[in-house]
Amino acid sequence: MRFSVMLMLLSLWSCSTGDFRAAKEMVRHQKFYNAIEFYLSFVRSHPEHRRAPEALFEAGNIQQMILNEPAKAIATFQMLVSNYPVSEYTMKAQRRVAEIQKNHFANYRQAIIEYEKLIRANAPPAEAAMYQFEIAQCYTLLHNYDQAAIEYQALVSKYPKENLDEVYFQMGNNAYINGKYEDAIQAYREMVGRYPKSSFRTQAVFGMGNAYEEMNDFENARLRYESVQKDYPSPKVVEIRLQALAQREKKKMTLAPGSHLR
Repeated sequence: MRFSVMLMLLSLWSCSTGDFRAAKEMVRHQKFYNAIEFYLSFVRSHPEHRRAPEALFEAGNIQQMILNEPAKAIATFQMLVSNYPVSEYTMKAQRRVAEIQKNHFANYRQAIIEYEKLIRANAPPAEAAMYQFEIAQCYTLLHNYDQAAIEYQALVSKYPKENLDEVYFQMGNNAYINGKYEDAIQAYREMVGRYPKSSFRTQAVFGMGNAYEEMNDFENARLRYESVQKDYPSPKVVEIRLQALAQREKKKMTLAPGSHLR
């Protein structure tokens, strides 16, 4: 009797997961469209199954990463997010939606909305900080530099325990693009002071040089350029900046009142 019950349960389990296992097999044979059909068939037949969210995520993953069908991937990921409670797979799907909107479609306004959903879903601090960072970057890409500055400041205020070297670096870049050179220098200086071994250190010091140059503080600009000349990824770029700096300084002296008198 027990054996018969076990066979019956095994049969039911086999029927309920057949499409899922078939999808895995299709992926193994690189028959990706067939795999998607099996995953979706599994979800349609067994929407309450514990592996249904996983099946939807895998279908969307194939559409995005293998078939390069981002619009279809978004639709599949959104189906997952809309129909299932917050879980590992819904969070992963929501993140993919945000990333596709930002990186593939350059739809930065929608990406901001999608990243905000992730933050509201009580993501762990490290992940929430990353999503806040993405929001700030989206505002920079929208040329809304003032709002980007607000988002960066919110990030460093809310998540002070996270590794924020890139955050301060990008904060400096955002301020520089916005023509707020003193704010840029402050952000770069903060990054260098807090994270002296950061991979962004050299670029931050170079950024300080750029900001000082735009403020016509040629001496401070020269000091920053020269301090990173050996370590900068493209030393020729630093050499060009030093030459341009010398030209700007010479031009300023030529145009200074009384400079033509002897």
